[in-house]
Amino acid sequence: MAAPQDDDAGSVDENVQVGKGFSAPEPPVAVLEMAQHRKSRKTLMSGYFTQYKREAAPGLIRITANGAQDPLFNVGDGLDGPATAIVPLRDGGAYIGGAFQTYDGQQFGNLIRIGRDGALDTDYQPAGFNDDISAMTLLPDGSLVVAGFFTLFGSQPVAGGLARLNPDGTLDSTFESPDGTPRGTIESLLTVGKNRVLVGGIFEDYGTTRVNGIARIRTDGTLDESFKTGRGFSPVSGTLGVYQFTKFRKGYLVGGAFSKYRSQKTGNLVLISKEGRPSKKFRAKSGFDGQVNSIAIQANNRVIAVGNFSNYRNKSAPGIVRLREDGLLDNSFQAGKGFNASVSESLLRSDGSLLVGGFFNRYDGQLSPALVGIQTK
Repeated sequence: MAAPQDDDAGSVDENVQVGKGFSAPEPPVAVLEMAQHRKSRKTLMSGYFTQYKREAAPGLIRITANGAQDPLFNVGDGLDGPATAIVPLRDGGAYIGGAFQTYDGQQFGNLIRIGRDGALDTDYQPAGFNDDISAMTLLPDGSLVVAGFFTLFGSQPVAGGLARLNPDGTLDSTFESPDGTPRGTIESLLTVGKNRVLVGGIFEDYGTTRVNGIARIRTDGTLDESFKTGRGFSPVSGTLGVYQFTKFRKGYLVGGAFSKYRSQKTGNLVLISKEGRPSKKFRAKSGFDGQVNSIAIQANNRVIAVGNFSNYRNKSAPGIVRLREDGLLDNSFQAGKGFNASVSESLLRSDGSLLVGGFFNRYDGQLSPALVGIQTK
């Protein structure tokens, strides 16, 4: 196939052959989460589906660079519920978390570790959580920070819906869970540096401290008070949520559902310095008219945002938009009609191509059930 031309950015990437895409016996059908190992052009995906291109794909799949299902990845009977968090590992395996009780017929409490071939890693036997997982992040020492709706890990109480697991899958009892934070309100986690984690979501308090949707914590669970968020985020139309963190320009680009950060107007997207200040280097201003669910950063610092929006700074942005590094609209990216339904996740692959997943079945008028490849150059 011909190589994409510079003026094709935003159009369907015909090199990613999605075909009939994802399906399930009953709605909804959606890709919720995607992840790629650094050296691989293969992509792990999870969500609400049982088939891909009319072949079995029970909730978890790996596809190759051209969109084919990877025959070297076998999940057997797969998951009995959606996976909402994937953490890839250096050896090609991954942690999988979500709202499921079985994997390939074996009983688990919403968390498993699989090998590079999709088989269950039987060396990892966590006690399991008693409710859904919403987010996970891996720490440099190999331990795992997990957020969700749970109150127990095995028979051990967990406060605030946040826990840290040791590399062997046991609960780290030294981790100070944020008692006072409502469980299930943490939506996003990002490891920053060697000993800090960004925490985002729909919560007002982290423990007993008012933070309004964002906090930075130490790896022992205690609040890092050097991260000055002030009043934090303000809701938009009664809704507050931080759904995505991305490292960008020596700070953190944050997407979600909010109208202000530290009293500065910013429509669902803001750049925050490492100290917690809103950065003047990126100005979304009025921003988006709907929530931002996922952000991808290209090598040239172009920002691709996807979500439940139709406009950016009063200009058309049908579920996807590309911005310059200063926050201005990049008019060279043309999405046409864009998406016909909600967009959940995006992934910029190692070759620079973009995958986008969600609840849609069309992009720019073309049939593409729950997944599409989009050209970025």
